[in-house]
Parts: sequence; C-alpha cells; structure tokens
Amino acid sequence: MVEDAKAKINMNEGIIEVEGSEDFIIKLIDKYGKTFVNESVTTKSLKKNHQLKDSKNIRHATIIKKPIVQEPIPINLEGNENIPSLSDLYAEKSPQTHQEAVTFFTHYVTKYLGIQNVHVGHIVSCYNEVNAKKPLQIERLFQEIKIFTGWLGSGSLPQTAKITVNGETFVENDLPSHTKTKLNVIQ
Repeated sequence: MVEDAKAKINMNEGIIEVEGSEDFIIKLIDKYGKTFVNESVTTKSLKKNHQLKDSKNIRHATIIKKPIVQEPIPINLEGNENIPSLSDLYAEKSPQTHQEAVTFFTHYVTKYLGIQNVHVGHIVSCYNEVNAKKPLQIERLFQEIKIFTGWLGSGSLPQTAKITVNGETFVENDLPSHTKTKLNVIQ
C-alpha cells in the first residue's frame, strides 16, 4: 500500500511543512529540523476525503525558524597603543565582498579582542564601526564562507563562527586582494 506523504522545505524562509505518517514526519524533522534554531513544531491530525486513516494516522507538521536578531554586541573596536583600531585596519585591508569583510571582522575580533566564538552581533558592531552596508543574513554568510572558502569554521557555541588557519592566512597575506604588484622593469 502506497502512503500519501508530502514535504515542503523552504530553507530561505525557515519553514518545513510535512504531511504524512508519523514515522515519515519524525524522519524529516530529525534530518532537517536540526538546522532550525529555536524551532516550534505544530502537529495536527488531518482528514483526507472526510475519512480518517485507521492504522496510518495522517499528521501535518510545520517547523518555523524564529528570525535571528542581528543586534550589535558592544565591543571596543577603537583600539589602543597595543591594538590597531578596526577602522584603520579595515581601510588598510579593504575587503571587497561581504565574505571577505565577515572573515576580516571575525579575524579582528578573535585576534585583537580575544573572542573565540564570534556572534552575529559582533559582526554587526564591526559593520557599524566602519560605516559599511550590512548583509541581510550574517549567519548564512558564516555558513557560506565555511562551505565555499574554508575561512571560517563553526564556533563551539550555537550561531557562532571562528576563524580557521585558512582564514588567518587569507586576511594576513591575501588582503588587500585588489592591489596589483608592480614589476620593476629594467630598461
């Protein structure tokens, strides 16, 4: 007997809608529900064609991801005699993309401020300090940078990032990436 089952997963909006047997729902929630933080799950029995299925109780579940608040976390980014200011170092390194900027900010917060688990709020504070336009989803950028470049890794706390060796190397040696080296030409 074929069981009716449906699943609608929208990772951009943070919604999973599942309809089917309880086993089907549990498997999908176990697989995809872990990517949703502070999830709220609602389930209800559904009637299909005004008949309740006896042995296969049809259920509907929806997981909605609560939006992550991107409020700045106050940190001292002005520097002192031992630590360069974020603004000065940002002007020197001049990251060109949000991926480069988030990696640079994570490096700065880790290396100069000693914060090992960098939260979204730390990055928001950095963007505010340098008066740069903030990306909409910094936590998503954490994941993209981790996957595509390897410059960041997952922090030991939820919703945090840490700089990797590749990220340190990138910031210290490869930024600014837009400058061209001049060759000495002997005539």
